[in-house]
Amino acid sequence: MPNSDYELNAALEMNMAILNLEPAPEPTTRIRTYVEALLARWPDLDFDNEDEDEDETPWADGPMMNNAAGPIIYFAMVYSKAEEAAEFAAQLASEHGLVCFDPQLEALRN
Repeated sequence: MPNSDYELNAALEMNMAILNLEPAPEPTTRIRTYVEALLARWPDLDFDNEDEDEDETPWADGPMMNNAAGPIIYFAMVYSKAEEAAEFAAQLASEHGLVCFDPQLEALRN
């Protein structure tokens, strides 16, 4: 867990760089398990299925696992469900021993 804003920013920059690696590393077991738990609560988006009701999920893109690489996942949410989903995601991250950074708040969420 970062102990200062400097450590938080350094860790965030390092981890965001991992998302841009080609090829991206496979998600760690902890991240994969976290994503699976998020998807157990709300379904993943499936852009190939035109019949899917996008109102059922807070995720703004998908599949979610495509947003994960190594020790990080970065995902967007639809505005109408962002607060509920962000609270859930932060609590779940804590339960999985992960840190949740909210770029909208520019702060860690607990």
